[in-house]
Amino acid sequence: MSAPSAAAVHADPSARILTATSAVLRGKLGALVFFVVVGLVSACLWMGYPVELMSQFRRLPMLAVMGMVACVIGLPLSLVDLWRYLSGPRPTLVIDAAGVHDHLSRDSVGLIRWEEIEGFNVRTLNGWLKVGNNDCVLVYLRAPQATLERLRPALPPRVTRRMERSFSHGHTTIPLPALLGIPVTSMTSLLRDEMGKRTGRS
Repeated sequence: MSAPSAAAVHADPSARILTATSAVLRGKLGALVFFVVVGLVSACLWMGYPVELMSQFRRLPMLAVMGMVACVIGLPLSLVDLWRYLSGPRPTLVIDAAGVHDHLSRDSVGLIRWEEIEGFNVRTLNGWLKVGNNDCVLVYLRAPQATLERLRPALPPRVTRRMERSFSHGHTTIPLPALLGIPVTSMTSLLRDEMGKRTGRS
């Protein structure tokens, strides 16, 4: 029996419930199809390219090998990523009178109360180092250690260890991944607006 959705279990009529759009699934399927196509084209080039033309187009064998290597690495990763997305609960962010309920990934922290939140900001990673979607909303905490102690009983050990390492280095934020199919800047603005409406703080 599947778990009830966030919309079904949430009683607050003023709650804002954001869920991942179909664009997320299309993106994951697109990545899978891309690696399949790259693998097929590379294999066809390697096995069926006329030998007499190899001397004229010397880079094609190298490109074929690079394509097959990319397929061997990328295809399993894409399959695992798609399976994890389809087998897990749908990424959801709920904003209500209590605070922000983080259900965006397997490493989500659950409820972050309004009184624990100092503010929100955007973190983006641009340039050639960016792999996948690294954008997120940073939730700034007033008392990080106190929030961690409250959350600790309900958190998986790996999430607890990650937060402990982050706080020990002086960080005071919890990152919310931008997996909702909306720009991370729009997501941050929405959270700021909701905090202003519900707490009087901006």
